[in-house]
Amino acid sequence: MLQNIKIHGLYIAAVLIIMTLPLIMMDHRKNEVSIIDNTCLPQLPETSEWMHSQDTLEEYVNKRIGFREQAVYAYEAANSMLFHKLEHNLYTFGENGHIMGNMPEYVEDYQHLNLEKDEEFVNAFAGWLGRVNMYLEEKEIPFLYFLAPDKKSVYPECMPRNINVKGNLSRTDILLERLKEQNVPYIYPKEEFLRAKEEHDIYYVRYDALHWNDFGNLLGNQLIDKYFSRAETGLIPLDENQLELYFECKEKMVQSCFYVYEEVPSYGLKGEQGIIDISEEDSFGRELVTGDFEHYINTGLPEAPSILILHDSYMVNSSKFYKGRYKEVVSVHNSNYLKLKNLVEHYNPDVVLFENAERILASGTFQVEVLNTTDLQ
Repeated sequence: MLQNIKIHGLYIAAVLIIMTLPLIMMDHRKNEVSIIDNTCLPQLPETSEWMHSQDTLEEYVNKRIGFREQAVYAYEAANSMLFHKLEHNLYTFGENGHIMGNMPEYVEDYQHLNLEKDEEFVNAFAGWLGRVNMYLEEKEIPFLYFLAPDKKSVYPECMPRNINVKGNLSRTDILLERLKEQNVPYIYPKEEFLRAKEEHDIYYVRYDALHWNDFGNLLGNQLIDKYFSRAETGLIPLDENQLELYFECKEKMVQSCFYVYEEVPSYGLKGEQGIIDISEEDSFGRELVTGDFEHYINTGLPEAPSILILHDSYMVNSSKFYKGRYKEVVSVHNSNYLKLKNLVEHYNPDVVLFENAERILASGTFQVEVLNTTDLQ
């Protein structure tokens, strides 16, 4: 009898410890970032108002409770080992050892089920790019639109086999046709990428299912370079000899605790003599734009052209391909697209590049009503 009481007592104590320890270990630090959520952890208001908001308190506890990341990883690992299932809101297991994107709009685009739904957006976006091109033509500034292919477009054979595709016409096909009608100069390097992948992977296999690796990054920017080299004769060609290639091991998949251990390529600029990063000192740019902002001056190339780049996450790591060859590089996130005229008028670039990935066309970054009503004249 006494022995049973002791056992029950130990059991109850163990349960209480398991229940209370995560609360005791809760992370209360300010300005903390969650790696698995790729966002800042929620903060409690400084006043006592949070006590009257159940949703605020629940979100705070759910995101900051102790051992949360370990629990999420254990759940992901268990599903992977037992059921070959990747429990993540962004990714899924594909074929040939690849991890692929799994967002509803991403899969819908792969299946070509979004043509009618996105028709209004495609027309508005192409029309806006057409007006951008006309505005820059009047200023005699060469313009290029670069549409970065999604991984699903370059590695369709790696998408899960149970996802069916309807027909051959895609949203991208329609957009490119509209761009031709608007006389917008563009590059969509799907064919070049399909050939290049025969030599080596140009997108991450497992580490980051939504982006190209640095082999793809270099290839895409080399194609951009060839276009602008025809317009700007003083531009130094983008060559691998200017870069140093090394490999690094990525242990965990991006925005996840899932272990992948993938060796990924990374390029670095060999020489940065004369290159000055004035991003922090540029008060105009810092105050005008939101998100990514870079501003470089190359004092060793006073006769080279300057460039303004509006980009998304595909080109976050691409400034190394420009700052060693242009006298000035201004790079901002393309969510600042409505400020393009302000940027051009202030920095007076010699060329302008606008880049986005296919999947960003469904992200809400560009709004139809805004695109249709924005006048650059």
